Amino acid sequence: MKKLKLFFTKNIIWKVFAVSCSFALWLTAMEINNPSGNFFTHRPLVFRNFEYLNQNNLVLLNEASLRALMIPVTVQSRASTIIREEEVFSYINFEELEIDENNTESRTKILPVHSEIRSLSITNGYVINTQTRSVTLQIDTLSRVTLEIEPVVIEEPMDNYSFGNINRSNEYIIITGPSTIVNSIKRAIVNIDLSEVNYDISITLPINLIDSYGNEVSSNLINTNITSVTLDIPIANTVTVNINTPNVIGNLPTNFFVENVSISPNTVQLFGNASDLSGIGNVSLGEINIDGLNSSTYFEINLNSHFSEDITILTNNIVRVFVDIRQEIPPVEILEPSIFNVQIPTTQIEIIGNHSGVYIQEHVNASFFENLNPSDIRGHISVEDLPEGLHYVLVNLDINENLILEPVYAIVTIQNQNNYVEDEYIVDDNDQLLNIDDTTNEYETDEILEY
Repeated sequence: MKKLKLFFTKNIIWKVFAVSCSFALWLTAMEINNPSGNFFTHRPLVFRNFEYLNQNNLVLLNEASLRALMIPVTVQSRASTIIREEEVFSYINFEELEIDENNTESRTKILPVHSEIRSLSITNGYVINTQTRSVTLQIDTLSRVTLEIEPVVIEEPMDNYSFGNINRSNEYIIITGPSTIVNSIKRAIVNIDLSEVNYDISITLPINLIDSYGNEVSSNLINTNITSVTLDIPIANTVTVNINTPNVIGNLPTNFFVENVSISPNTVQLFGNASDLSGIGNVSLGEINIDGLNSSTYFEINLNSHFSEDITILTNNIVRVFVDIRQEIPPVEILEPSIFNVQIPTTQIEIIGNHSGVYIQEHVNASFFENLNPSDIRGHISVEDLPEGLHYVLVNLDINENLILEPVYAIVTIQNQNNYVEDEYIVDDNDQLLNIDDTTNEYETDEILEY
């Protein structure tokens, strides 16, 4: 026993030293010849300094897909370094994001992916290789808008019932999120179905966000301060009554009279308990004083004073009374103008032109609005460039054209004197030029050409 004890206790320090050196040499050999600490894993992507986006009024559009991303990582370590998979940490740092404040349209950004060992006891002796080098970020400006909550009745109450003023627990909703989504929201409505209701109700309903096309906007990227609203809706009987046209009193100026009196609207819809509505007949507006008026006008009458406080007016409570005032205009006698027919000698009509064989009737007929002396009337006609033959030629009279009833024409014959054969002509009552045939003694009408 003493020998065994002596064996362990004699030179104990040197023996411990020798065992330690042997163990160190063994570890070194293992590190060189058997690097068994290598492994491959997928680690979730972690966001670091995510609040950096909010500080710069930005929002991440593809946050959900990035948080679901698994990063492939290869770890190489010494056999003596024991690394567990949960200690491998892959992340992106939002403080590395470069923000261009002047360019609000380009919202696609790239961030590098980092990987490290998250362990206080392991500081070296390993190598991490991240196969996903970077990720793409879709970001947008963070916007905020406040909208009024609109109750929308999609189904009316039962027959002879209606609803009164709807009270809301909240009048406005605050919406925050990406500007591309928030700015498209134009209305915040609450759809109300009252088809089976005939009593007062208090109901909580969801708020629907609507764009300019009437479509509902739904996204997990937007946040609201409230998602529903409580509505207090009074339900009671309704009745429609007629409004009587008021009487007009007062004296109008001489020659003025009332043509018509009308009202708009001529009915009103009332809301209240059946007992309060049962005794209401037609609405009388009383009398309208139009004393001294000389033009059409209108009056506005408020109907609230015609009913008790327990009755609510559902339609417009303002009635317009239109009074059409006109002036009597004495009839004006319209006199037919006098027409005077005269015959103007053609000797008083100057012929302008270079023809030598010009023959004209003895007189022309004319009609005037005044009784003119034919001997005082002068005029002229132009035969320039007229071919041989018979023509109607316009006579230009040297008088006020407003006195002439219709244009005056003269019958003119152009003949070459070498071929001229004297014939007798007469003019009938219709200014037709007639040739007298000597052998037959019958009248033959020559062709008349208009000039």
